[in-house]
Amino acid sequence: MPELLPKELDTLKELFSNVCSTLALSLSEQINQMVEWELIAFNEIPVQSLLNRTETVLSTTFSLSQPYSSEAILWFSERDATILSDLAAGHEGTEPTALDATQLEPVSTTLRGVVRGFANAISNVQGETVEVESCATLLGPLNLPPVFALSEGAVQAQFSINIPGLESLDATLLFTPELARTLLNIAVEAEESLSGEESELTTAGSASAGDGETLGLEGLSILPSFDPNKDEDLPRGISLLLDIPLEVTVELGRVRMLIRDVLELGAGSIVELDRVAGEPVDLLVNGKLIAKGEVVVIEDNFGIRVTEILSPEERVTSLGKAS
Repeated sequence: MPELLPKELDTLKELFSNVCSTLALSLSEQINQMVEWELIAFNEIPVQSLLNRTETVLSTTFSLSQPYSSEAILWFSERDATILSDLAAGHEGTEPTALDATQLEPVSTTLRGVVRGFANAISNVQGETVEVESCATLLGPLNLPPVFALSEGAVQAQFSINIPGLESLDATLLFTPELARTLLNIAVEAEESLSGEESELTTAGSASAGDGETLGLEGLSILPSFDPNKDEDLPRGISLLLDIPLEVTVELGRVRMLIRDVLELGAGSIVELDRVAGEPVDLLVNGKLIAKGEVVVIEDNFGIRVTEILSPEERVTSLGKAS
């Protein structure tokens, strides 16, 4: 049954470990609670073992834009689904009530936000925008899309979600070997791209500095070792990069439209975006998401107050992958 080599599974495991922070942020924004999202297991399992499951679960089946169009499933146990639904409805999650199919709208919206966060995380790795093409949430026995029947095995990532004051929730993400290989390819390409950039900087760093000092890799690195809790000077040589101009963009939202709808736009037309009112906007540098914030007015100009930001290491890594 195994369709992926152990080394390939390890690469994917690392990718999904890195995605956890984005998933945590996405869920946190939806339920207004602090969230920790941790990968606890990553492996292949027989599809038949999934088909034999009969218990009720809350499952969100989704697909992303090409080349990630193969459907995937994010699912929760019925017990965890009731807690998540209570949180999605604006409560504390401490006194959840039984969930039925008529109460799915709030939790469906919450899980769509999580799926959008997953798409954003893949966008950051790939360097190109990845959209959510379809997303549907159901309550009932686990129902695998037909695409899972094409292979004997499926790949699963199991997560633990921790929210202060509540018992941990368990989430499982299922996807096909086909989608796994697509994700594996972008993870490998990103790693090779970053390694190539580091190699170029190593060569450049060995050149003689203006004062006769030779800068090795320690002196010039696109990925310096930052510690935000320490008041340290930047590594030697990094100042050579500080005057490079970057394009900073604040993105309010996006929408996909048909050509006919675009042609029908006129003065007074309203275009609905994919972002809920009051939801943080994205701050991008060279097209890479590095922070989120809220829109403010500074005298006669708009501005953004940063409310969430990636770690320094993640920010520099993201900029290093910019095309």
